[in-house]
Amino acid sequence: MKSKPRYNTMSICKSSGRTYWHKSFESIEEAKAHCERYVHNYVDILVYDISGYPIKFLEMWEDFKQ
Repeated sequence: MKSKPRYNTMSICKSSGRTYWHKSFESIEEAKAHCERYVHNYVDILVYDISGYPIKFLEMWEDFKQ
């Protein structure tokens, strides 16, 4: 049985290098909307498909909230 798609994002603060994993969502659009609402720092955001093993890197949103 194939698992439902799940996407997770991780932000990396541009000034401090701190990382933060956000909660997972069923679509990339939902994940991006969450980041738009809750991320307030200048960061890069990495997007992963966590639907199966191994997890897969999909894309990077550079200079988010610049």
